[in-house]
Amino acid sequence: MFATDDGPFKSFAVQASLTALKNEIEAVKAKWRVSQVTLSPARPKPNPYWRGEVTPDLYQKPDIITSTAHTTCWRGVVSPSVCTSGAKVCW
Repeated sequence: MFATDDGPFKSFAVQASLTALKNEIEAVKAKWRVSQVTLSPARPKPNPYWRGEVTPDLYQKPDIITSTAHTTCWRGVVSPSVCTSGAKVCW
């Protein structure tokens, strides 16, 4: 499961994409009537808003990897920072 969001700087975009990912996970839990899930990081492919691809020079390293999500960020066309967060969701 993946979610993308943007922001004026990387830390804001990371938090926004993680919040969007959490909202997606909660929606899936509600849809399938599941209360407990196990999360693990899943490396996301960028989901750019305004360009066809994200070239290597646009990435804002390092990726943010936790026990539950993997976040990749890059410089956007309109926003200074865009991030996609990914998680594998199991129940």
